[in-house]
Amino acid sequence: MRGLIPQNAPPLPFRVLAGLLLVGATSGLLFVIMPSDRPDLQRLDLIGAGVYTAMALVVWFALPRIPHEWGLDGAIYITSVSTFAVVAFTDLVEGRVLVGYLLVLFATFAAYFLPLRRYLLALVIMSATYGAAVLGGSASISVSYLVIIILITGSTSGFVAVLVRRLRAQATTDALTGVLNRTGFRLATQYLNRETPTTLALIDLDGFKAYNDTHGHVAGDRYLTEVARQLRGSLRRTDVLARFGGDEFVIVMPDCACEAQCLERLGAAGRDHPWSAGATQWGPAEPFDEALRRADERLYEAKPRSR
Repeated sequence: MRGLIPQNAPPLPFRVLAGLLLVGATSGLLFVIMPSDRPDLQRLDLIGAGVYTAMALVVWFALPRIPHEWGLDGAIYITSVSTFAVVAFTDLVEGRVLVGYLLVLFATFAAYFLPLRRYLLALVIMSATYGAAVLGGSASISVSYLVIIILITGSTSGFVAVLVRRLRAQATTDALTGVLNRTGFRLATQYLNRETPTTLALIDLDGFKAYNDTHGHVAGDRYLTEVARQLRGSLRRTDVLARFGGDEFVIVMPDCACEAQCLERLGAAGRDHPWSAGATQWGPAEPFDEALRRADERLYEAKPRSR
């Protein structure tokens, strides 16, 4: 499937949203060509199809260029607010109620792709915009209908938000130690700002295999869990810690130019559970695998001196 996606395609959330907008544009065109005794509504559908097509192009080509994924928030707000604003121009109560399904759709999309706080903010803004649109004018719906629609939207999207976060935690967290696994590490560092000096450190526990053979796997699991706990307690909130397999941990420390000073932060964990470390600077444009290879070489060089 990867081969079917162009290399310059935007991230998945933007592709999904652009696809949904094109589906909406196609639906609007179908309503235009269908026989109708309401030419004014057909004109509105035609305008909506054109606007949705234009927004799909903006979502695909322009908004992904905004840094730190804030372009996705902008895409959600622009498309949803524009959709609900159009509702104010229709005099059909049924049409205003049916657009409530789009509120559910946009809110569910936000619940899936946005962090929790940004999803909640989007839910409030979209619900308020929809409410203002459908309560005004001669074809306003009753407050009870609006409350029901918003409750359905909140419960449906909220369930998706909770479920997605639970599944994401299971997929990105090491079940034994509670720190990130390889998948979680790559996601956590994908949008990391590395314009400032960034240190990448690779840690390997000394004598862990012998400890495991002597004391058993249960004791070995406790050993790894304790190491992860102490490492996590030695790091800042901006640092990223992950278990990379077996008795290896990888750490990324932004705003840290001196590898030796960065490793000093982990001194407590190293005293209680001896380990060897290799650290290097991870350049802004450098692939992760290249920096990891260099850190692994320095770890190998440090191993004899740690025994």
